[in-house]
Amino acid sequence: MTIAFIKLNSYENRVIQFWKENVNAASVTHLDVLIDSYNEHAVEAGPNGQFCEYTREMLAPLKAEIDDRLETILERYADWASD
Repeated sequence: MTIAFIKLNSYENRVIQFWKENVNAASVTHLDVLIDSYNEHAVEAGPNGQFCEYTREMLAPLKAEIDDRLETILERYADWASD
């Protein structure tokens, strides 16, 4: 089983696009770089990458930062939209 790529769903893509156009394009660019880096390392890890300790240790902080940034943007958008 290979390491799954990070793909955003349609809602996340819409929010990210809004954020890029109206709030902070630099934060979206950084998020894109993190996702690209994660996905690139996942491809290089190959079909048994999930069993490699080095790969898991390298990808874990990337995944955590991606999740944190994405969650922050989605929460701030939801808060803004509810006002």
